[in-house]
Amino acid sequence: MCDTSDNRREKQTLIAENTLLAKKQIHENTQFGRPRGKSRRMRLLERMGFFGDLPPGVRITRATTPQELENAYQMVHDGFVDLGYIKPMPFGLRIRMFEAMPETATFIARKSGNIVGVTSVAIDSPELGLPSDEAFHKEINKLRRPGRKICEGTNWYIDPDFRKTSIMTDLMRCCFAHAVAEGCTDMIADLTPTHKSFYELMAFDIIGSERNSSQDLDVKDPVVLVNLAITETVETVSPLKTEDDFDLAYVKVFYIDDNPYRKMVKKWKEEAETAFLDSDFLEYLFVDKSFFLERCDPEELEIICNRWGEELFQEVMGIPLHNEQTFELSPCTNVTTEKNLLQRSA
Repeated sequence: MCDTSDNRREKQTLIAENTLLAKKQIHENTQFGRPRGKSRRMRLLERMGFFGDLPPGVRITRATTPQELENAYQMVHDGFVDLGYIKPMPFGLRIRMFEAMPETATFIARKSGNIVGVTSVAIDSPELGLPSDEAFHKEINKLRRPGRKICEGTNWYIDPDFRKTSIMTDLMRCCFAHAVAEGCTDMIADLTPTHKSFYELMAFDIIGSERNSSQDLDVKDPVVLVNLAITETVETVSPLKTEDDFDLAYVKVFYIDDNPYRKMVKKWKEEAETAFLDSDFLEYLFVDKSFFLERCDPEELEIICNRWGEELFQEVMGIPLHNEQTFELSPCTNVTTEKNLLQRSA
């Protein structure tokens, strides 16, 4: 039977109404402004190799030995100097106050014994703050609210031969697992604007305008600050399925369901805490290999002393535990003063 013009008009109207309804449902089910299904950005990153199995022979762990940390900080130092991000540091190691804190976790990717990727997680504290405070203090302060605990991913560096692999994404999973285990509610990072797309896909939000992070260098090093609101993200993605929003559902799988590092971070933390109780470990890394403690001012030394414990700090500094000299300073600062006096009299 032939369609009349009225029947054709009815069908066209019905098709138009169904199309509008479908678009409305897609819009209503969109999370964070993304439609259902796998986004083009996700497909592109998959083709580039950012998701999937690690390259053959690559293993990711937490650096807990002096040699592992020395090699990791040397790799970051050399890479950042080559990129113009930092000035060369003594002994070719990027060791700052954050690296001297027992709570800072450094994760490494190794292949055949060689480190090919590094990242660290620093925990916010009233004494030190976070690495990005220098450029984004105002923005980070807004996150410092009652009930919130912030950490920062820092020391990000991947060997150029392994940048188009899943090493970076697996190191990010380590950071997430560690942050959750530490009770962190927010994880921030500063990054070059060209990396924004990837971090946005991983549920990070951009906070703050573009800045120049290398304020002590005469180079342009633009960065933006991003934040992953861990608590809220977990709540958002937990009920999602891939048919609802593939990208966000994948975030759930990536960070939570199939994250192999969630069951490892506790053991790694215990190993790191044991290492930071060993005076030989601390002396090797912060005295012998970097002269870091010699370069600290009294205020910084006092922070380190309080973190390590006075007795351990004195042992690392090579000061007798029962020195009879006394000074009108805090116990930790006394140690430094005593060391200088002993060196002068030697």
